[in-house]
Amino acid sequence: MRDSRPAAEASVAWKRPLLFVLRAAIIALLWATATSIAIYIPPELNLRLDPHLVWFPLPTLVVAVLVLIKVRKNVVSSSHVAQRQNTHLWIAICTLIVAISALGLFLNGWDRMHHGSVTLRGDVKAAPELFRTIFSVVVVLAAGLVEEASIRGLFQLRVTPIVGDAVAQVGALITFLAFHGAAVTEFRQLVFLAVLGAISGRLTSITRSVVAPAIFHAAVNVLIVCIVLILRPG
Repeated sequence: MRDSRPAAEASVAWKRPLLFVLRAAIIALLWATATSIAIYIPPELNLRLDPHLVWFPLPTLVVAVLVLIKVRKNVVSSSHVAQRQNTHLWIAICTLIVAISALGLFLNGWDRMHHGSVTLRGDVKAAPELFRTIFSVVVVLAAGLVEEASIRGLFQLRVTPIVGDAVAQVGALITFLAFHGAAVTEFRQLVFLAVLGAISGRLTSITRSVVAPAIFHAAVNVLIVCIVLILRPG
């Protein structure tokens, strides 16, 4: 009788990494969702209590930074990689911030920005203009930090030792796009998110840390929002 144990063992060996990756993806998505909700709590309280006195930026950013620090502590860091390439790495990150921000602005359309038809997160708030402006900037900054902490720290860096760097980056990109799926209404948004997610994944791979991709993502978000605000008429 033919021994079926090798085939069974091979099947188990194949399923274990897959289940680990799926579990990591679910945890990352749940954590990203929970922390994204958390950064909206201070602005909502501020809006209900007194929107003319804007105090929500501090607690919102404190929540985002604490999430980043907590995840970073749980990640195995290869600090020697970042130190060896420190200067060149940050020059490259600054260049990428400008380049990807320019791509995002281009995809939004210069005419739409000049006519004030690009919608920011604060635009939907029934609040004074100052509150809406600050909300638009602070929330995207905090979102960049918590999203990268969740996707890179709880998924990509966790699964890399199991499935390898390339597969981890692809899986993180899919998870990143899945997290934003409900908000994507146009193909150009998908293109921008795919490029942003791919670069964040590569930065995570190079640095073995959540800090570089978090700073990159948050800076791109803030730069785009600030330029949109500056270009608005009147």
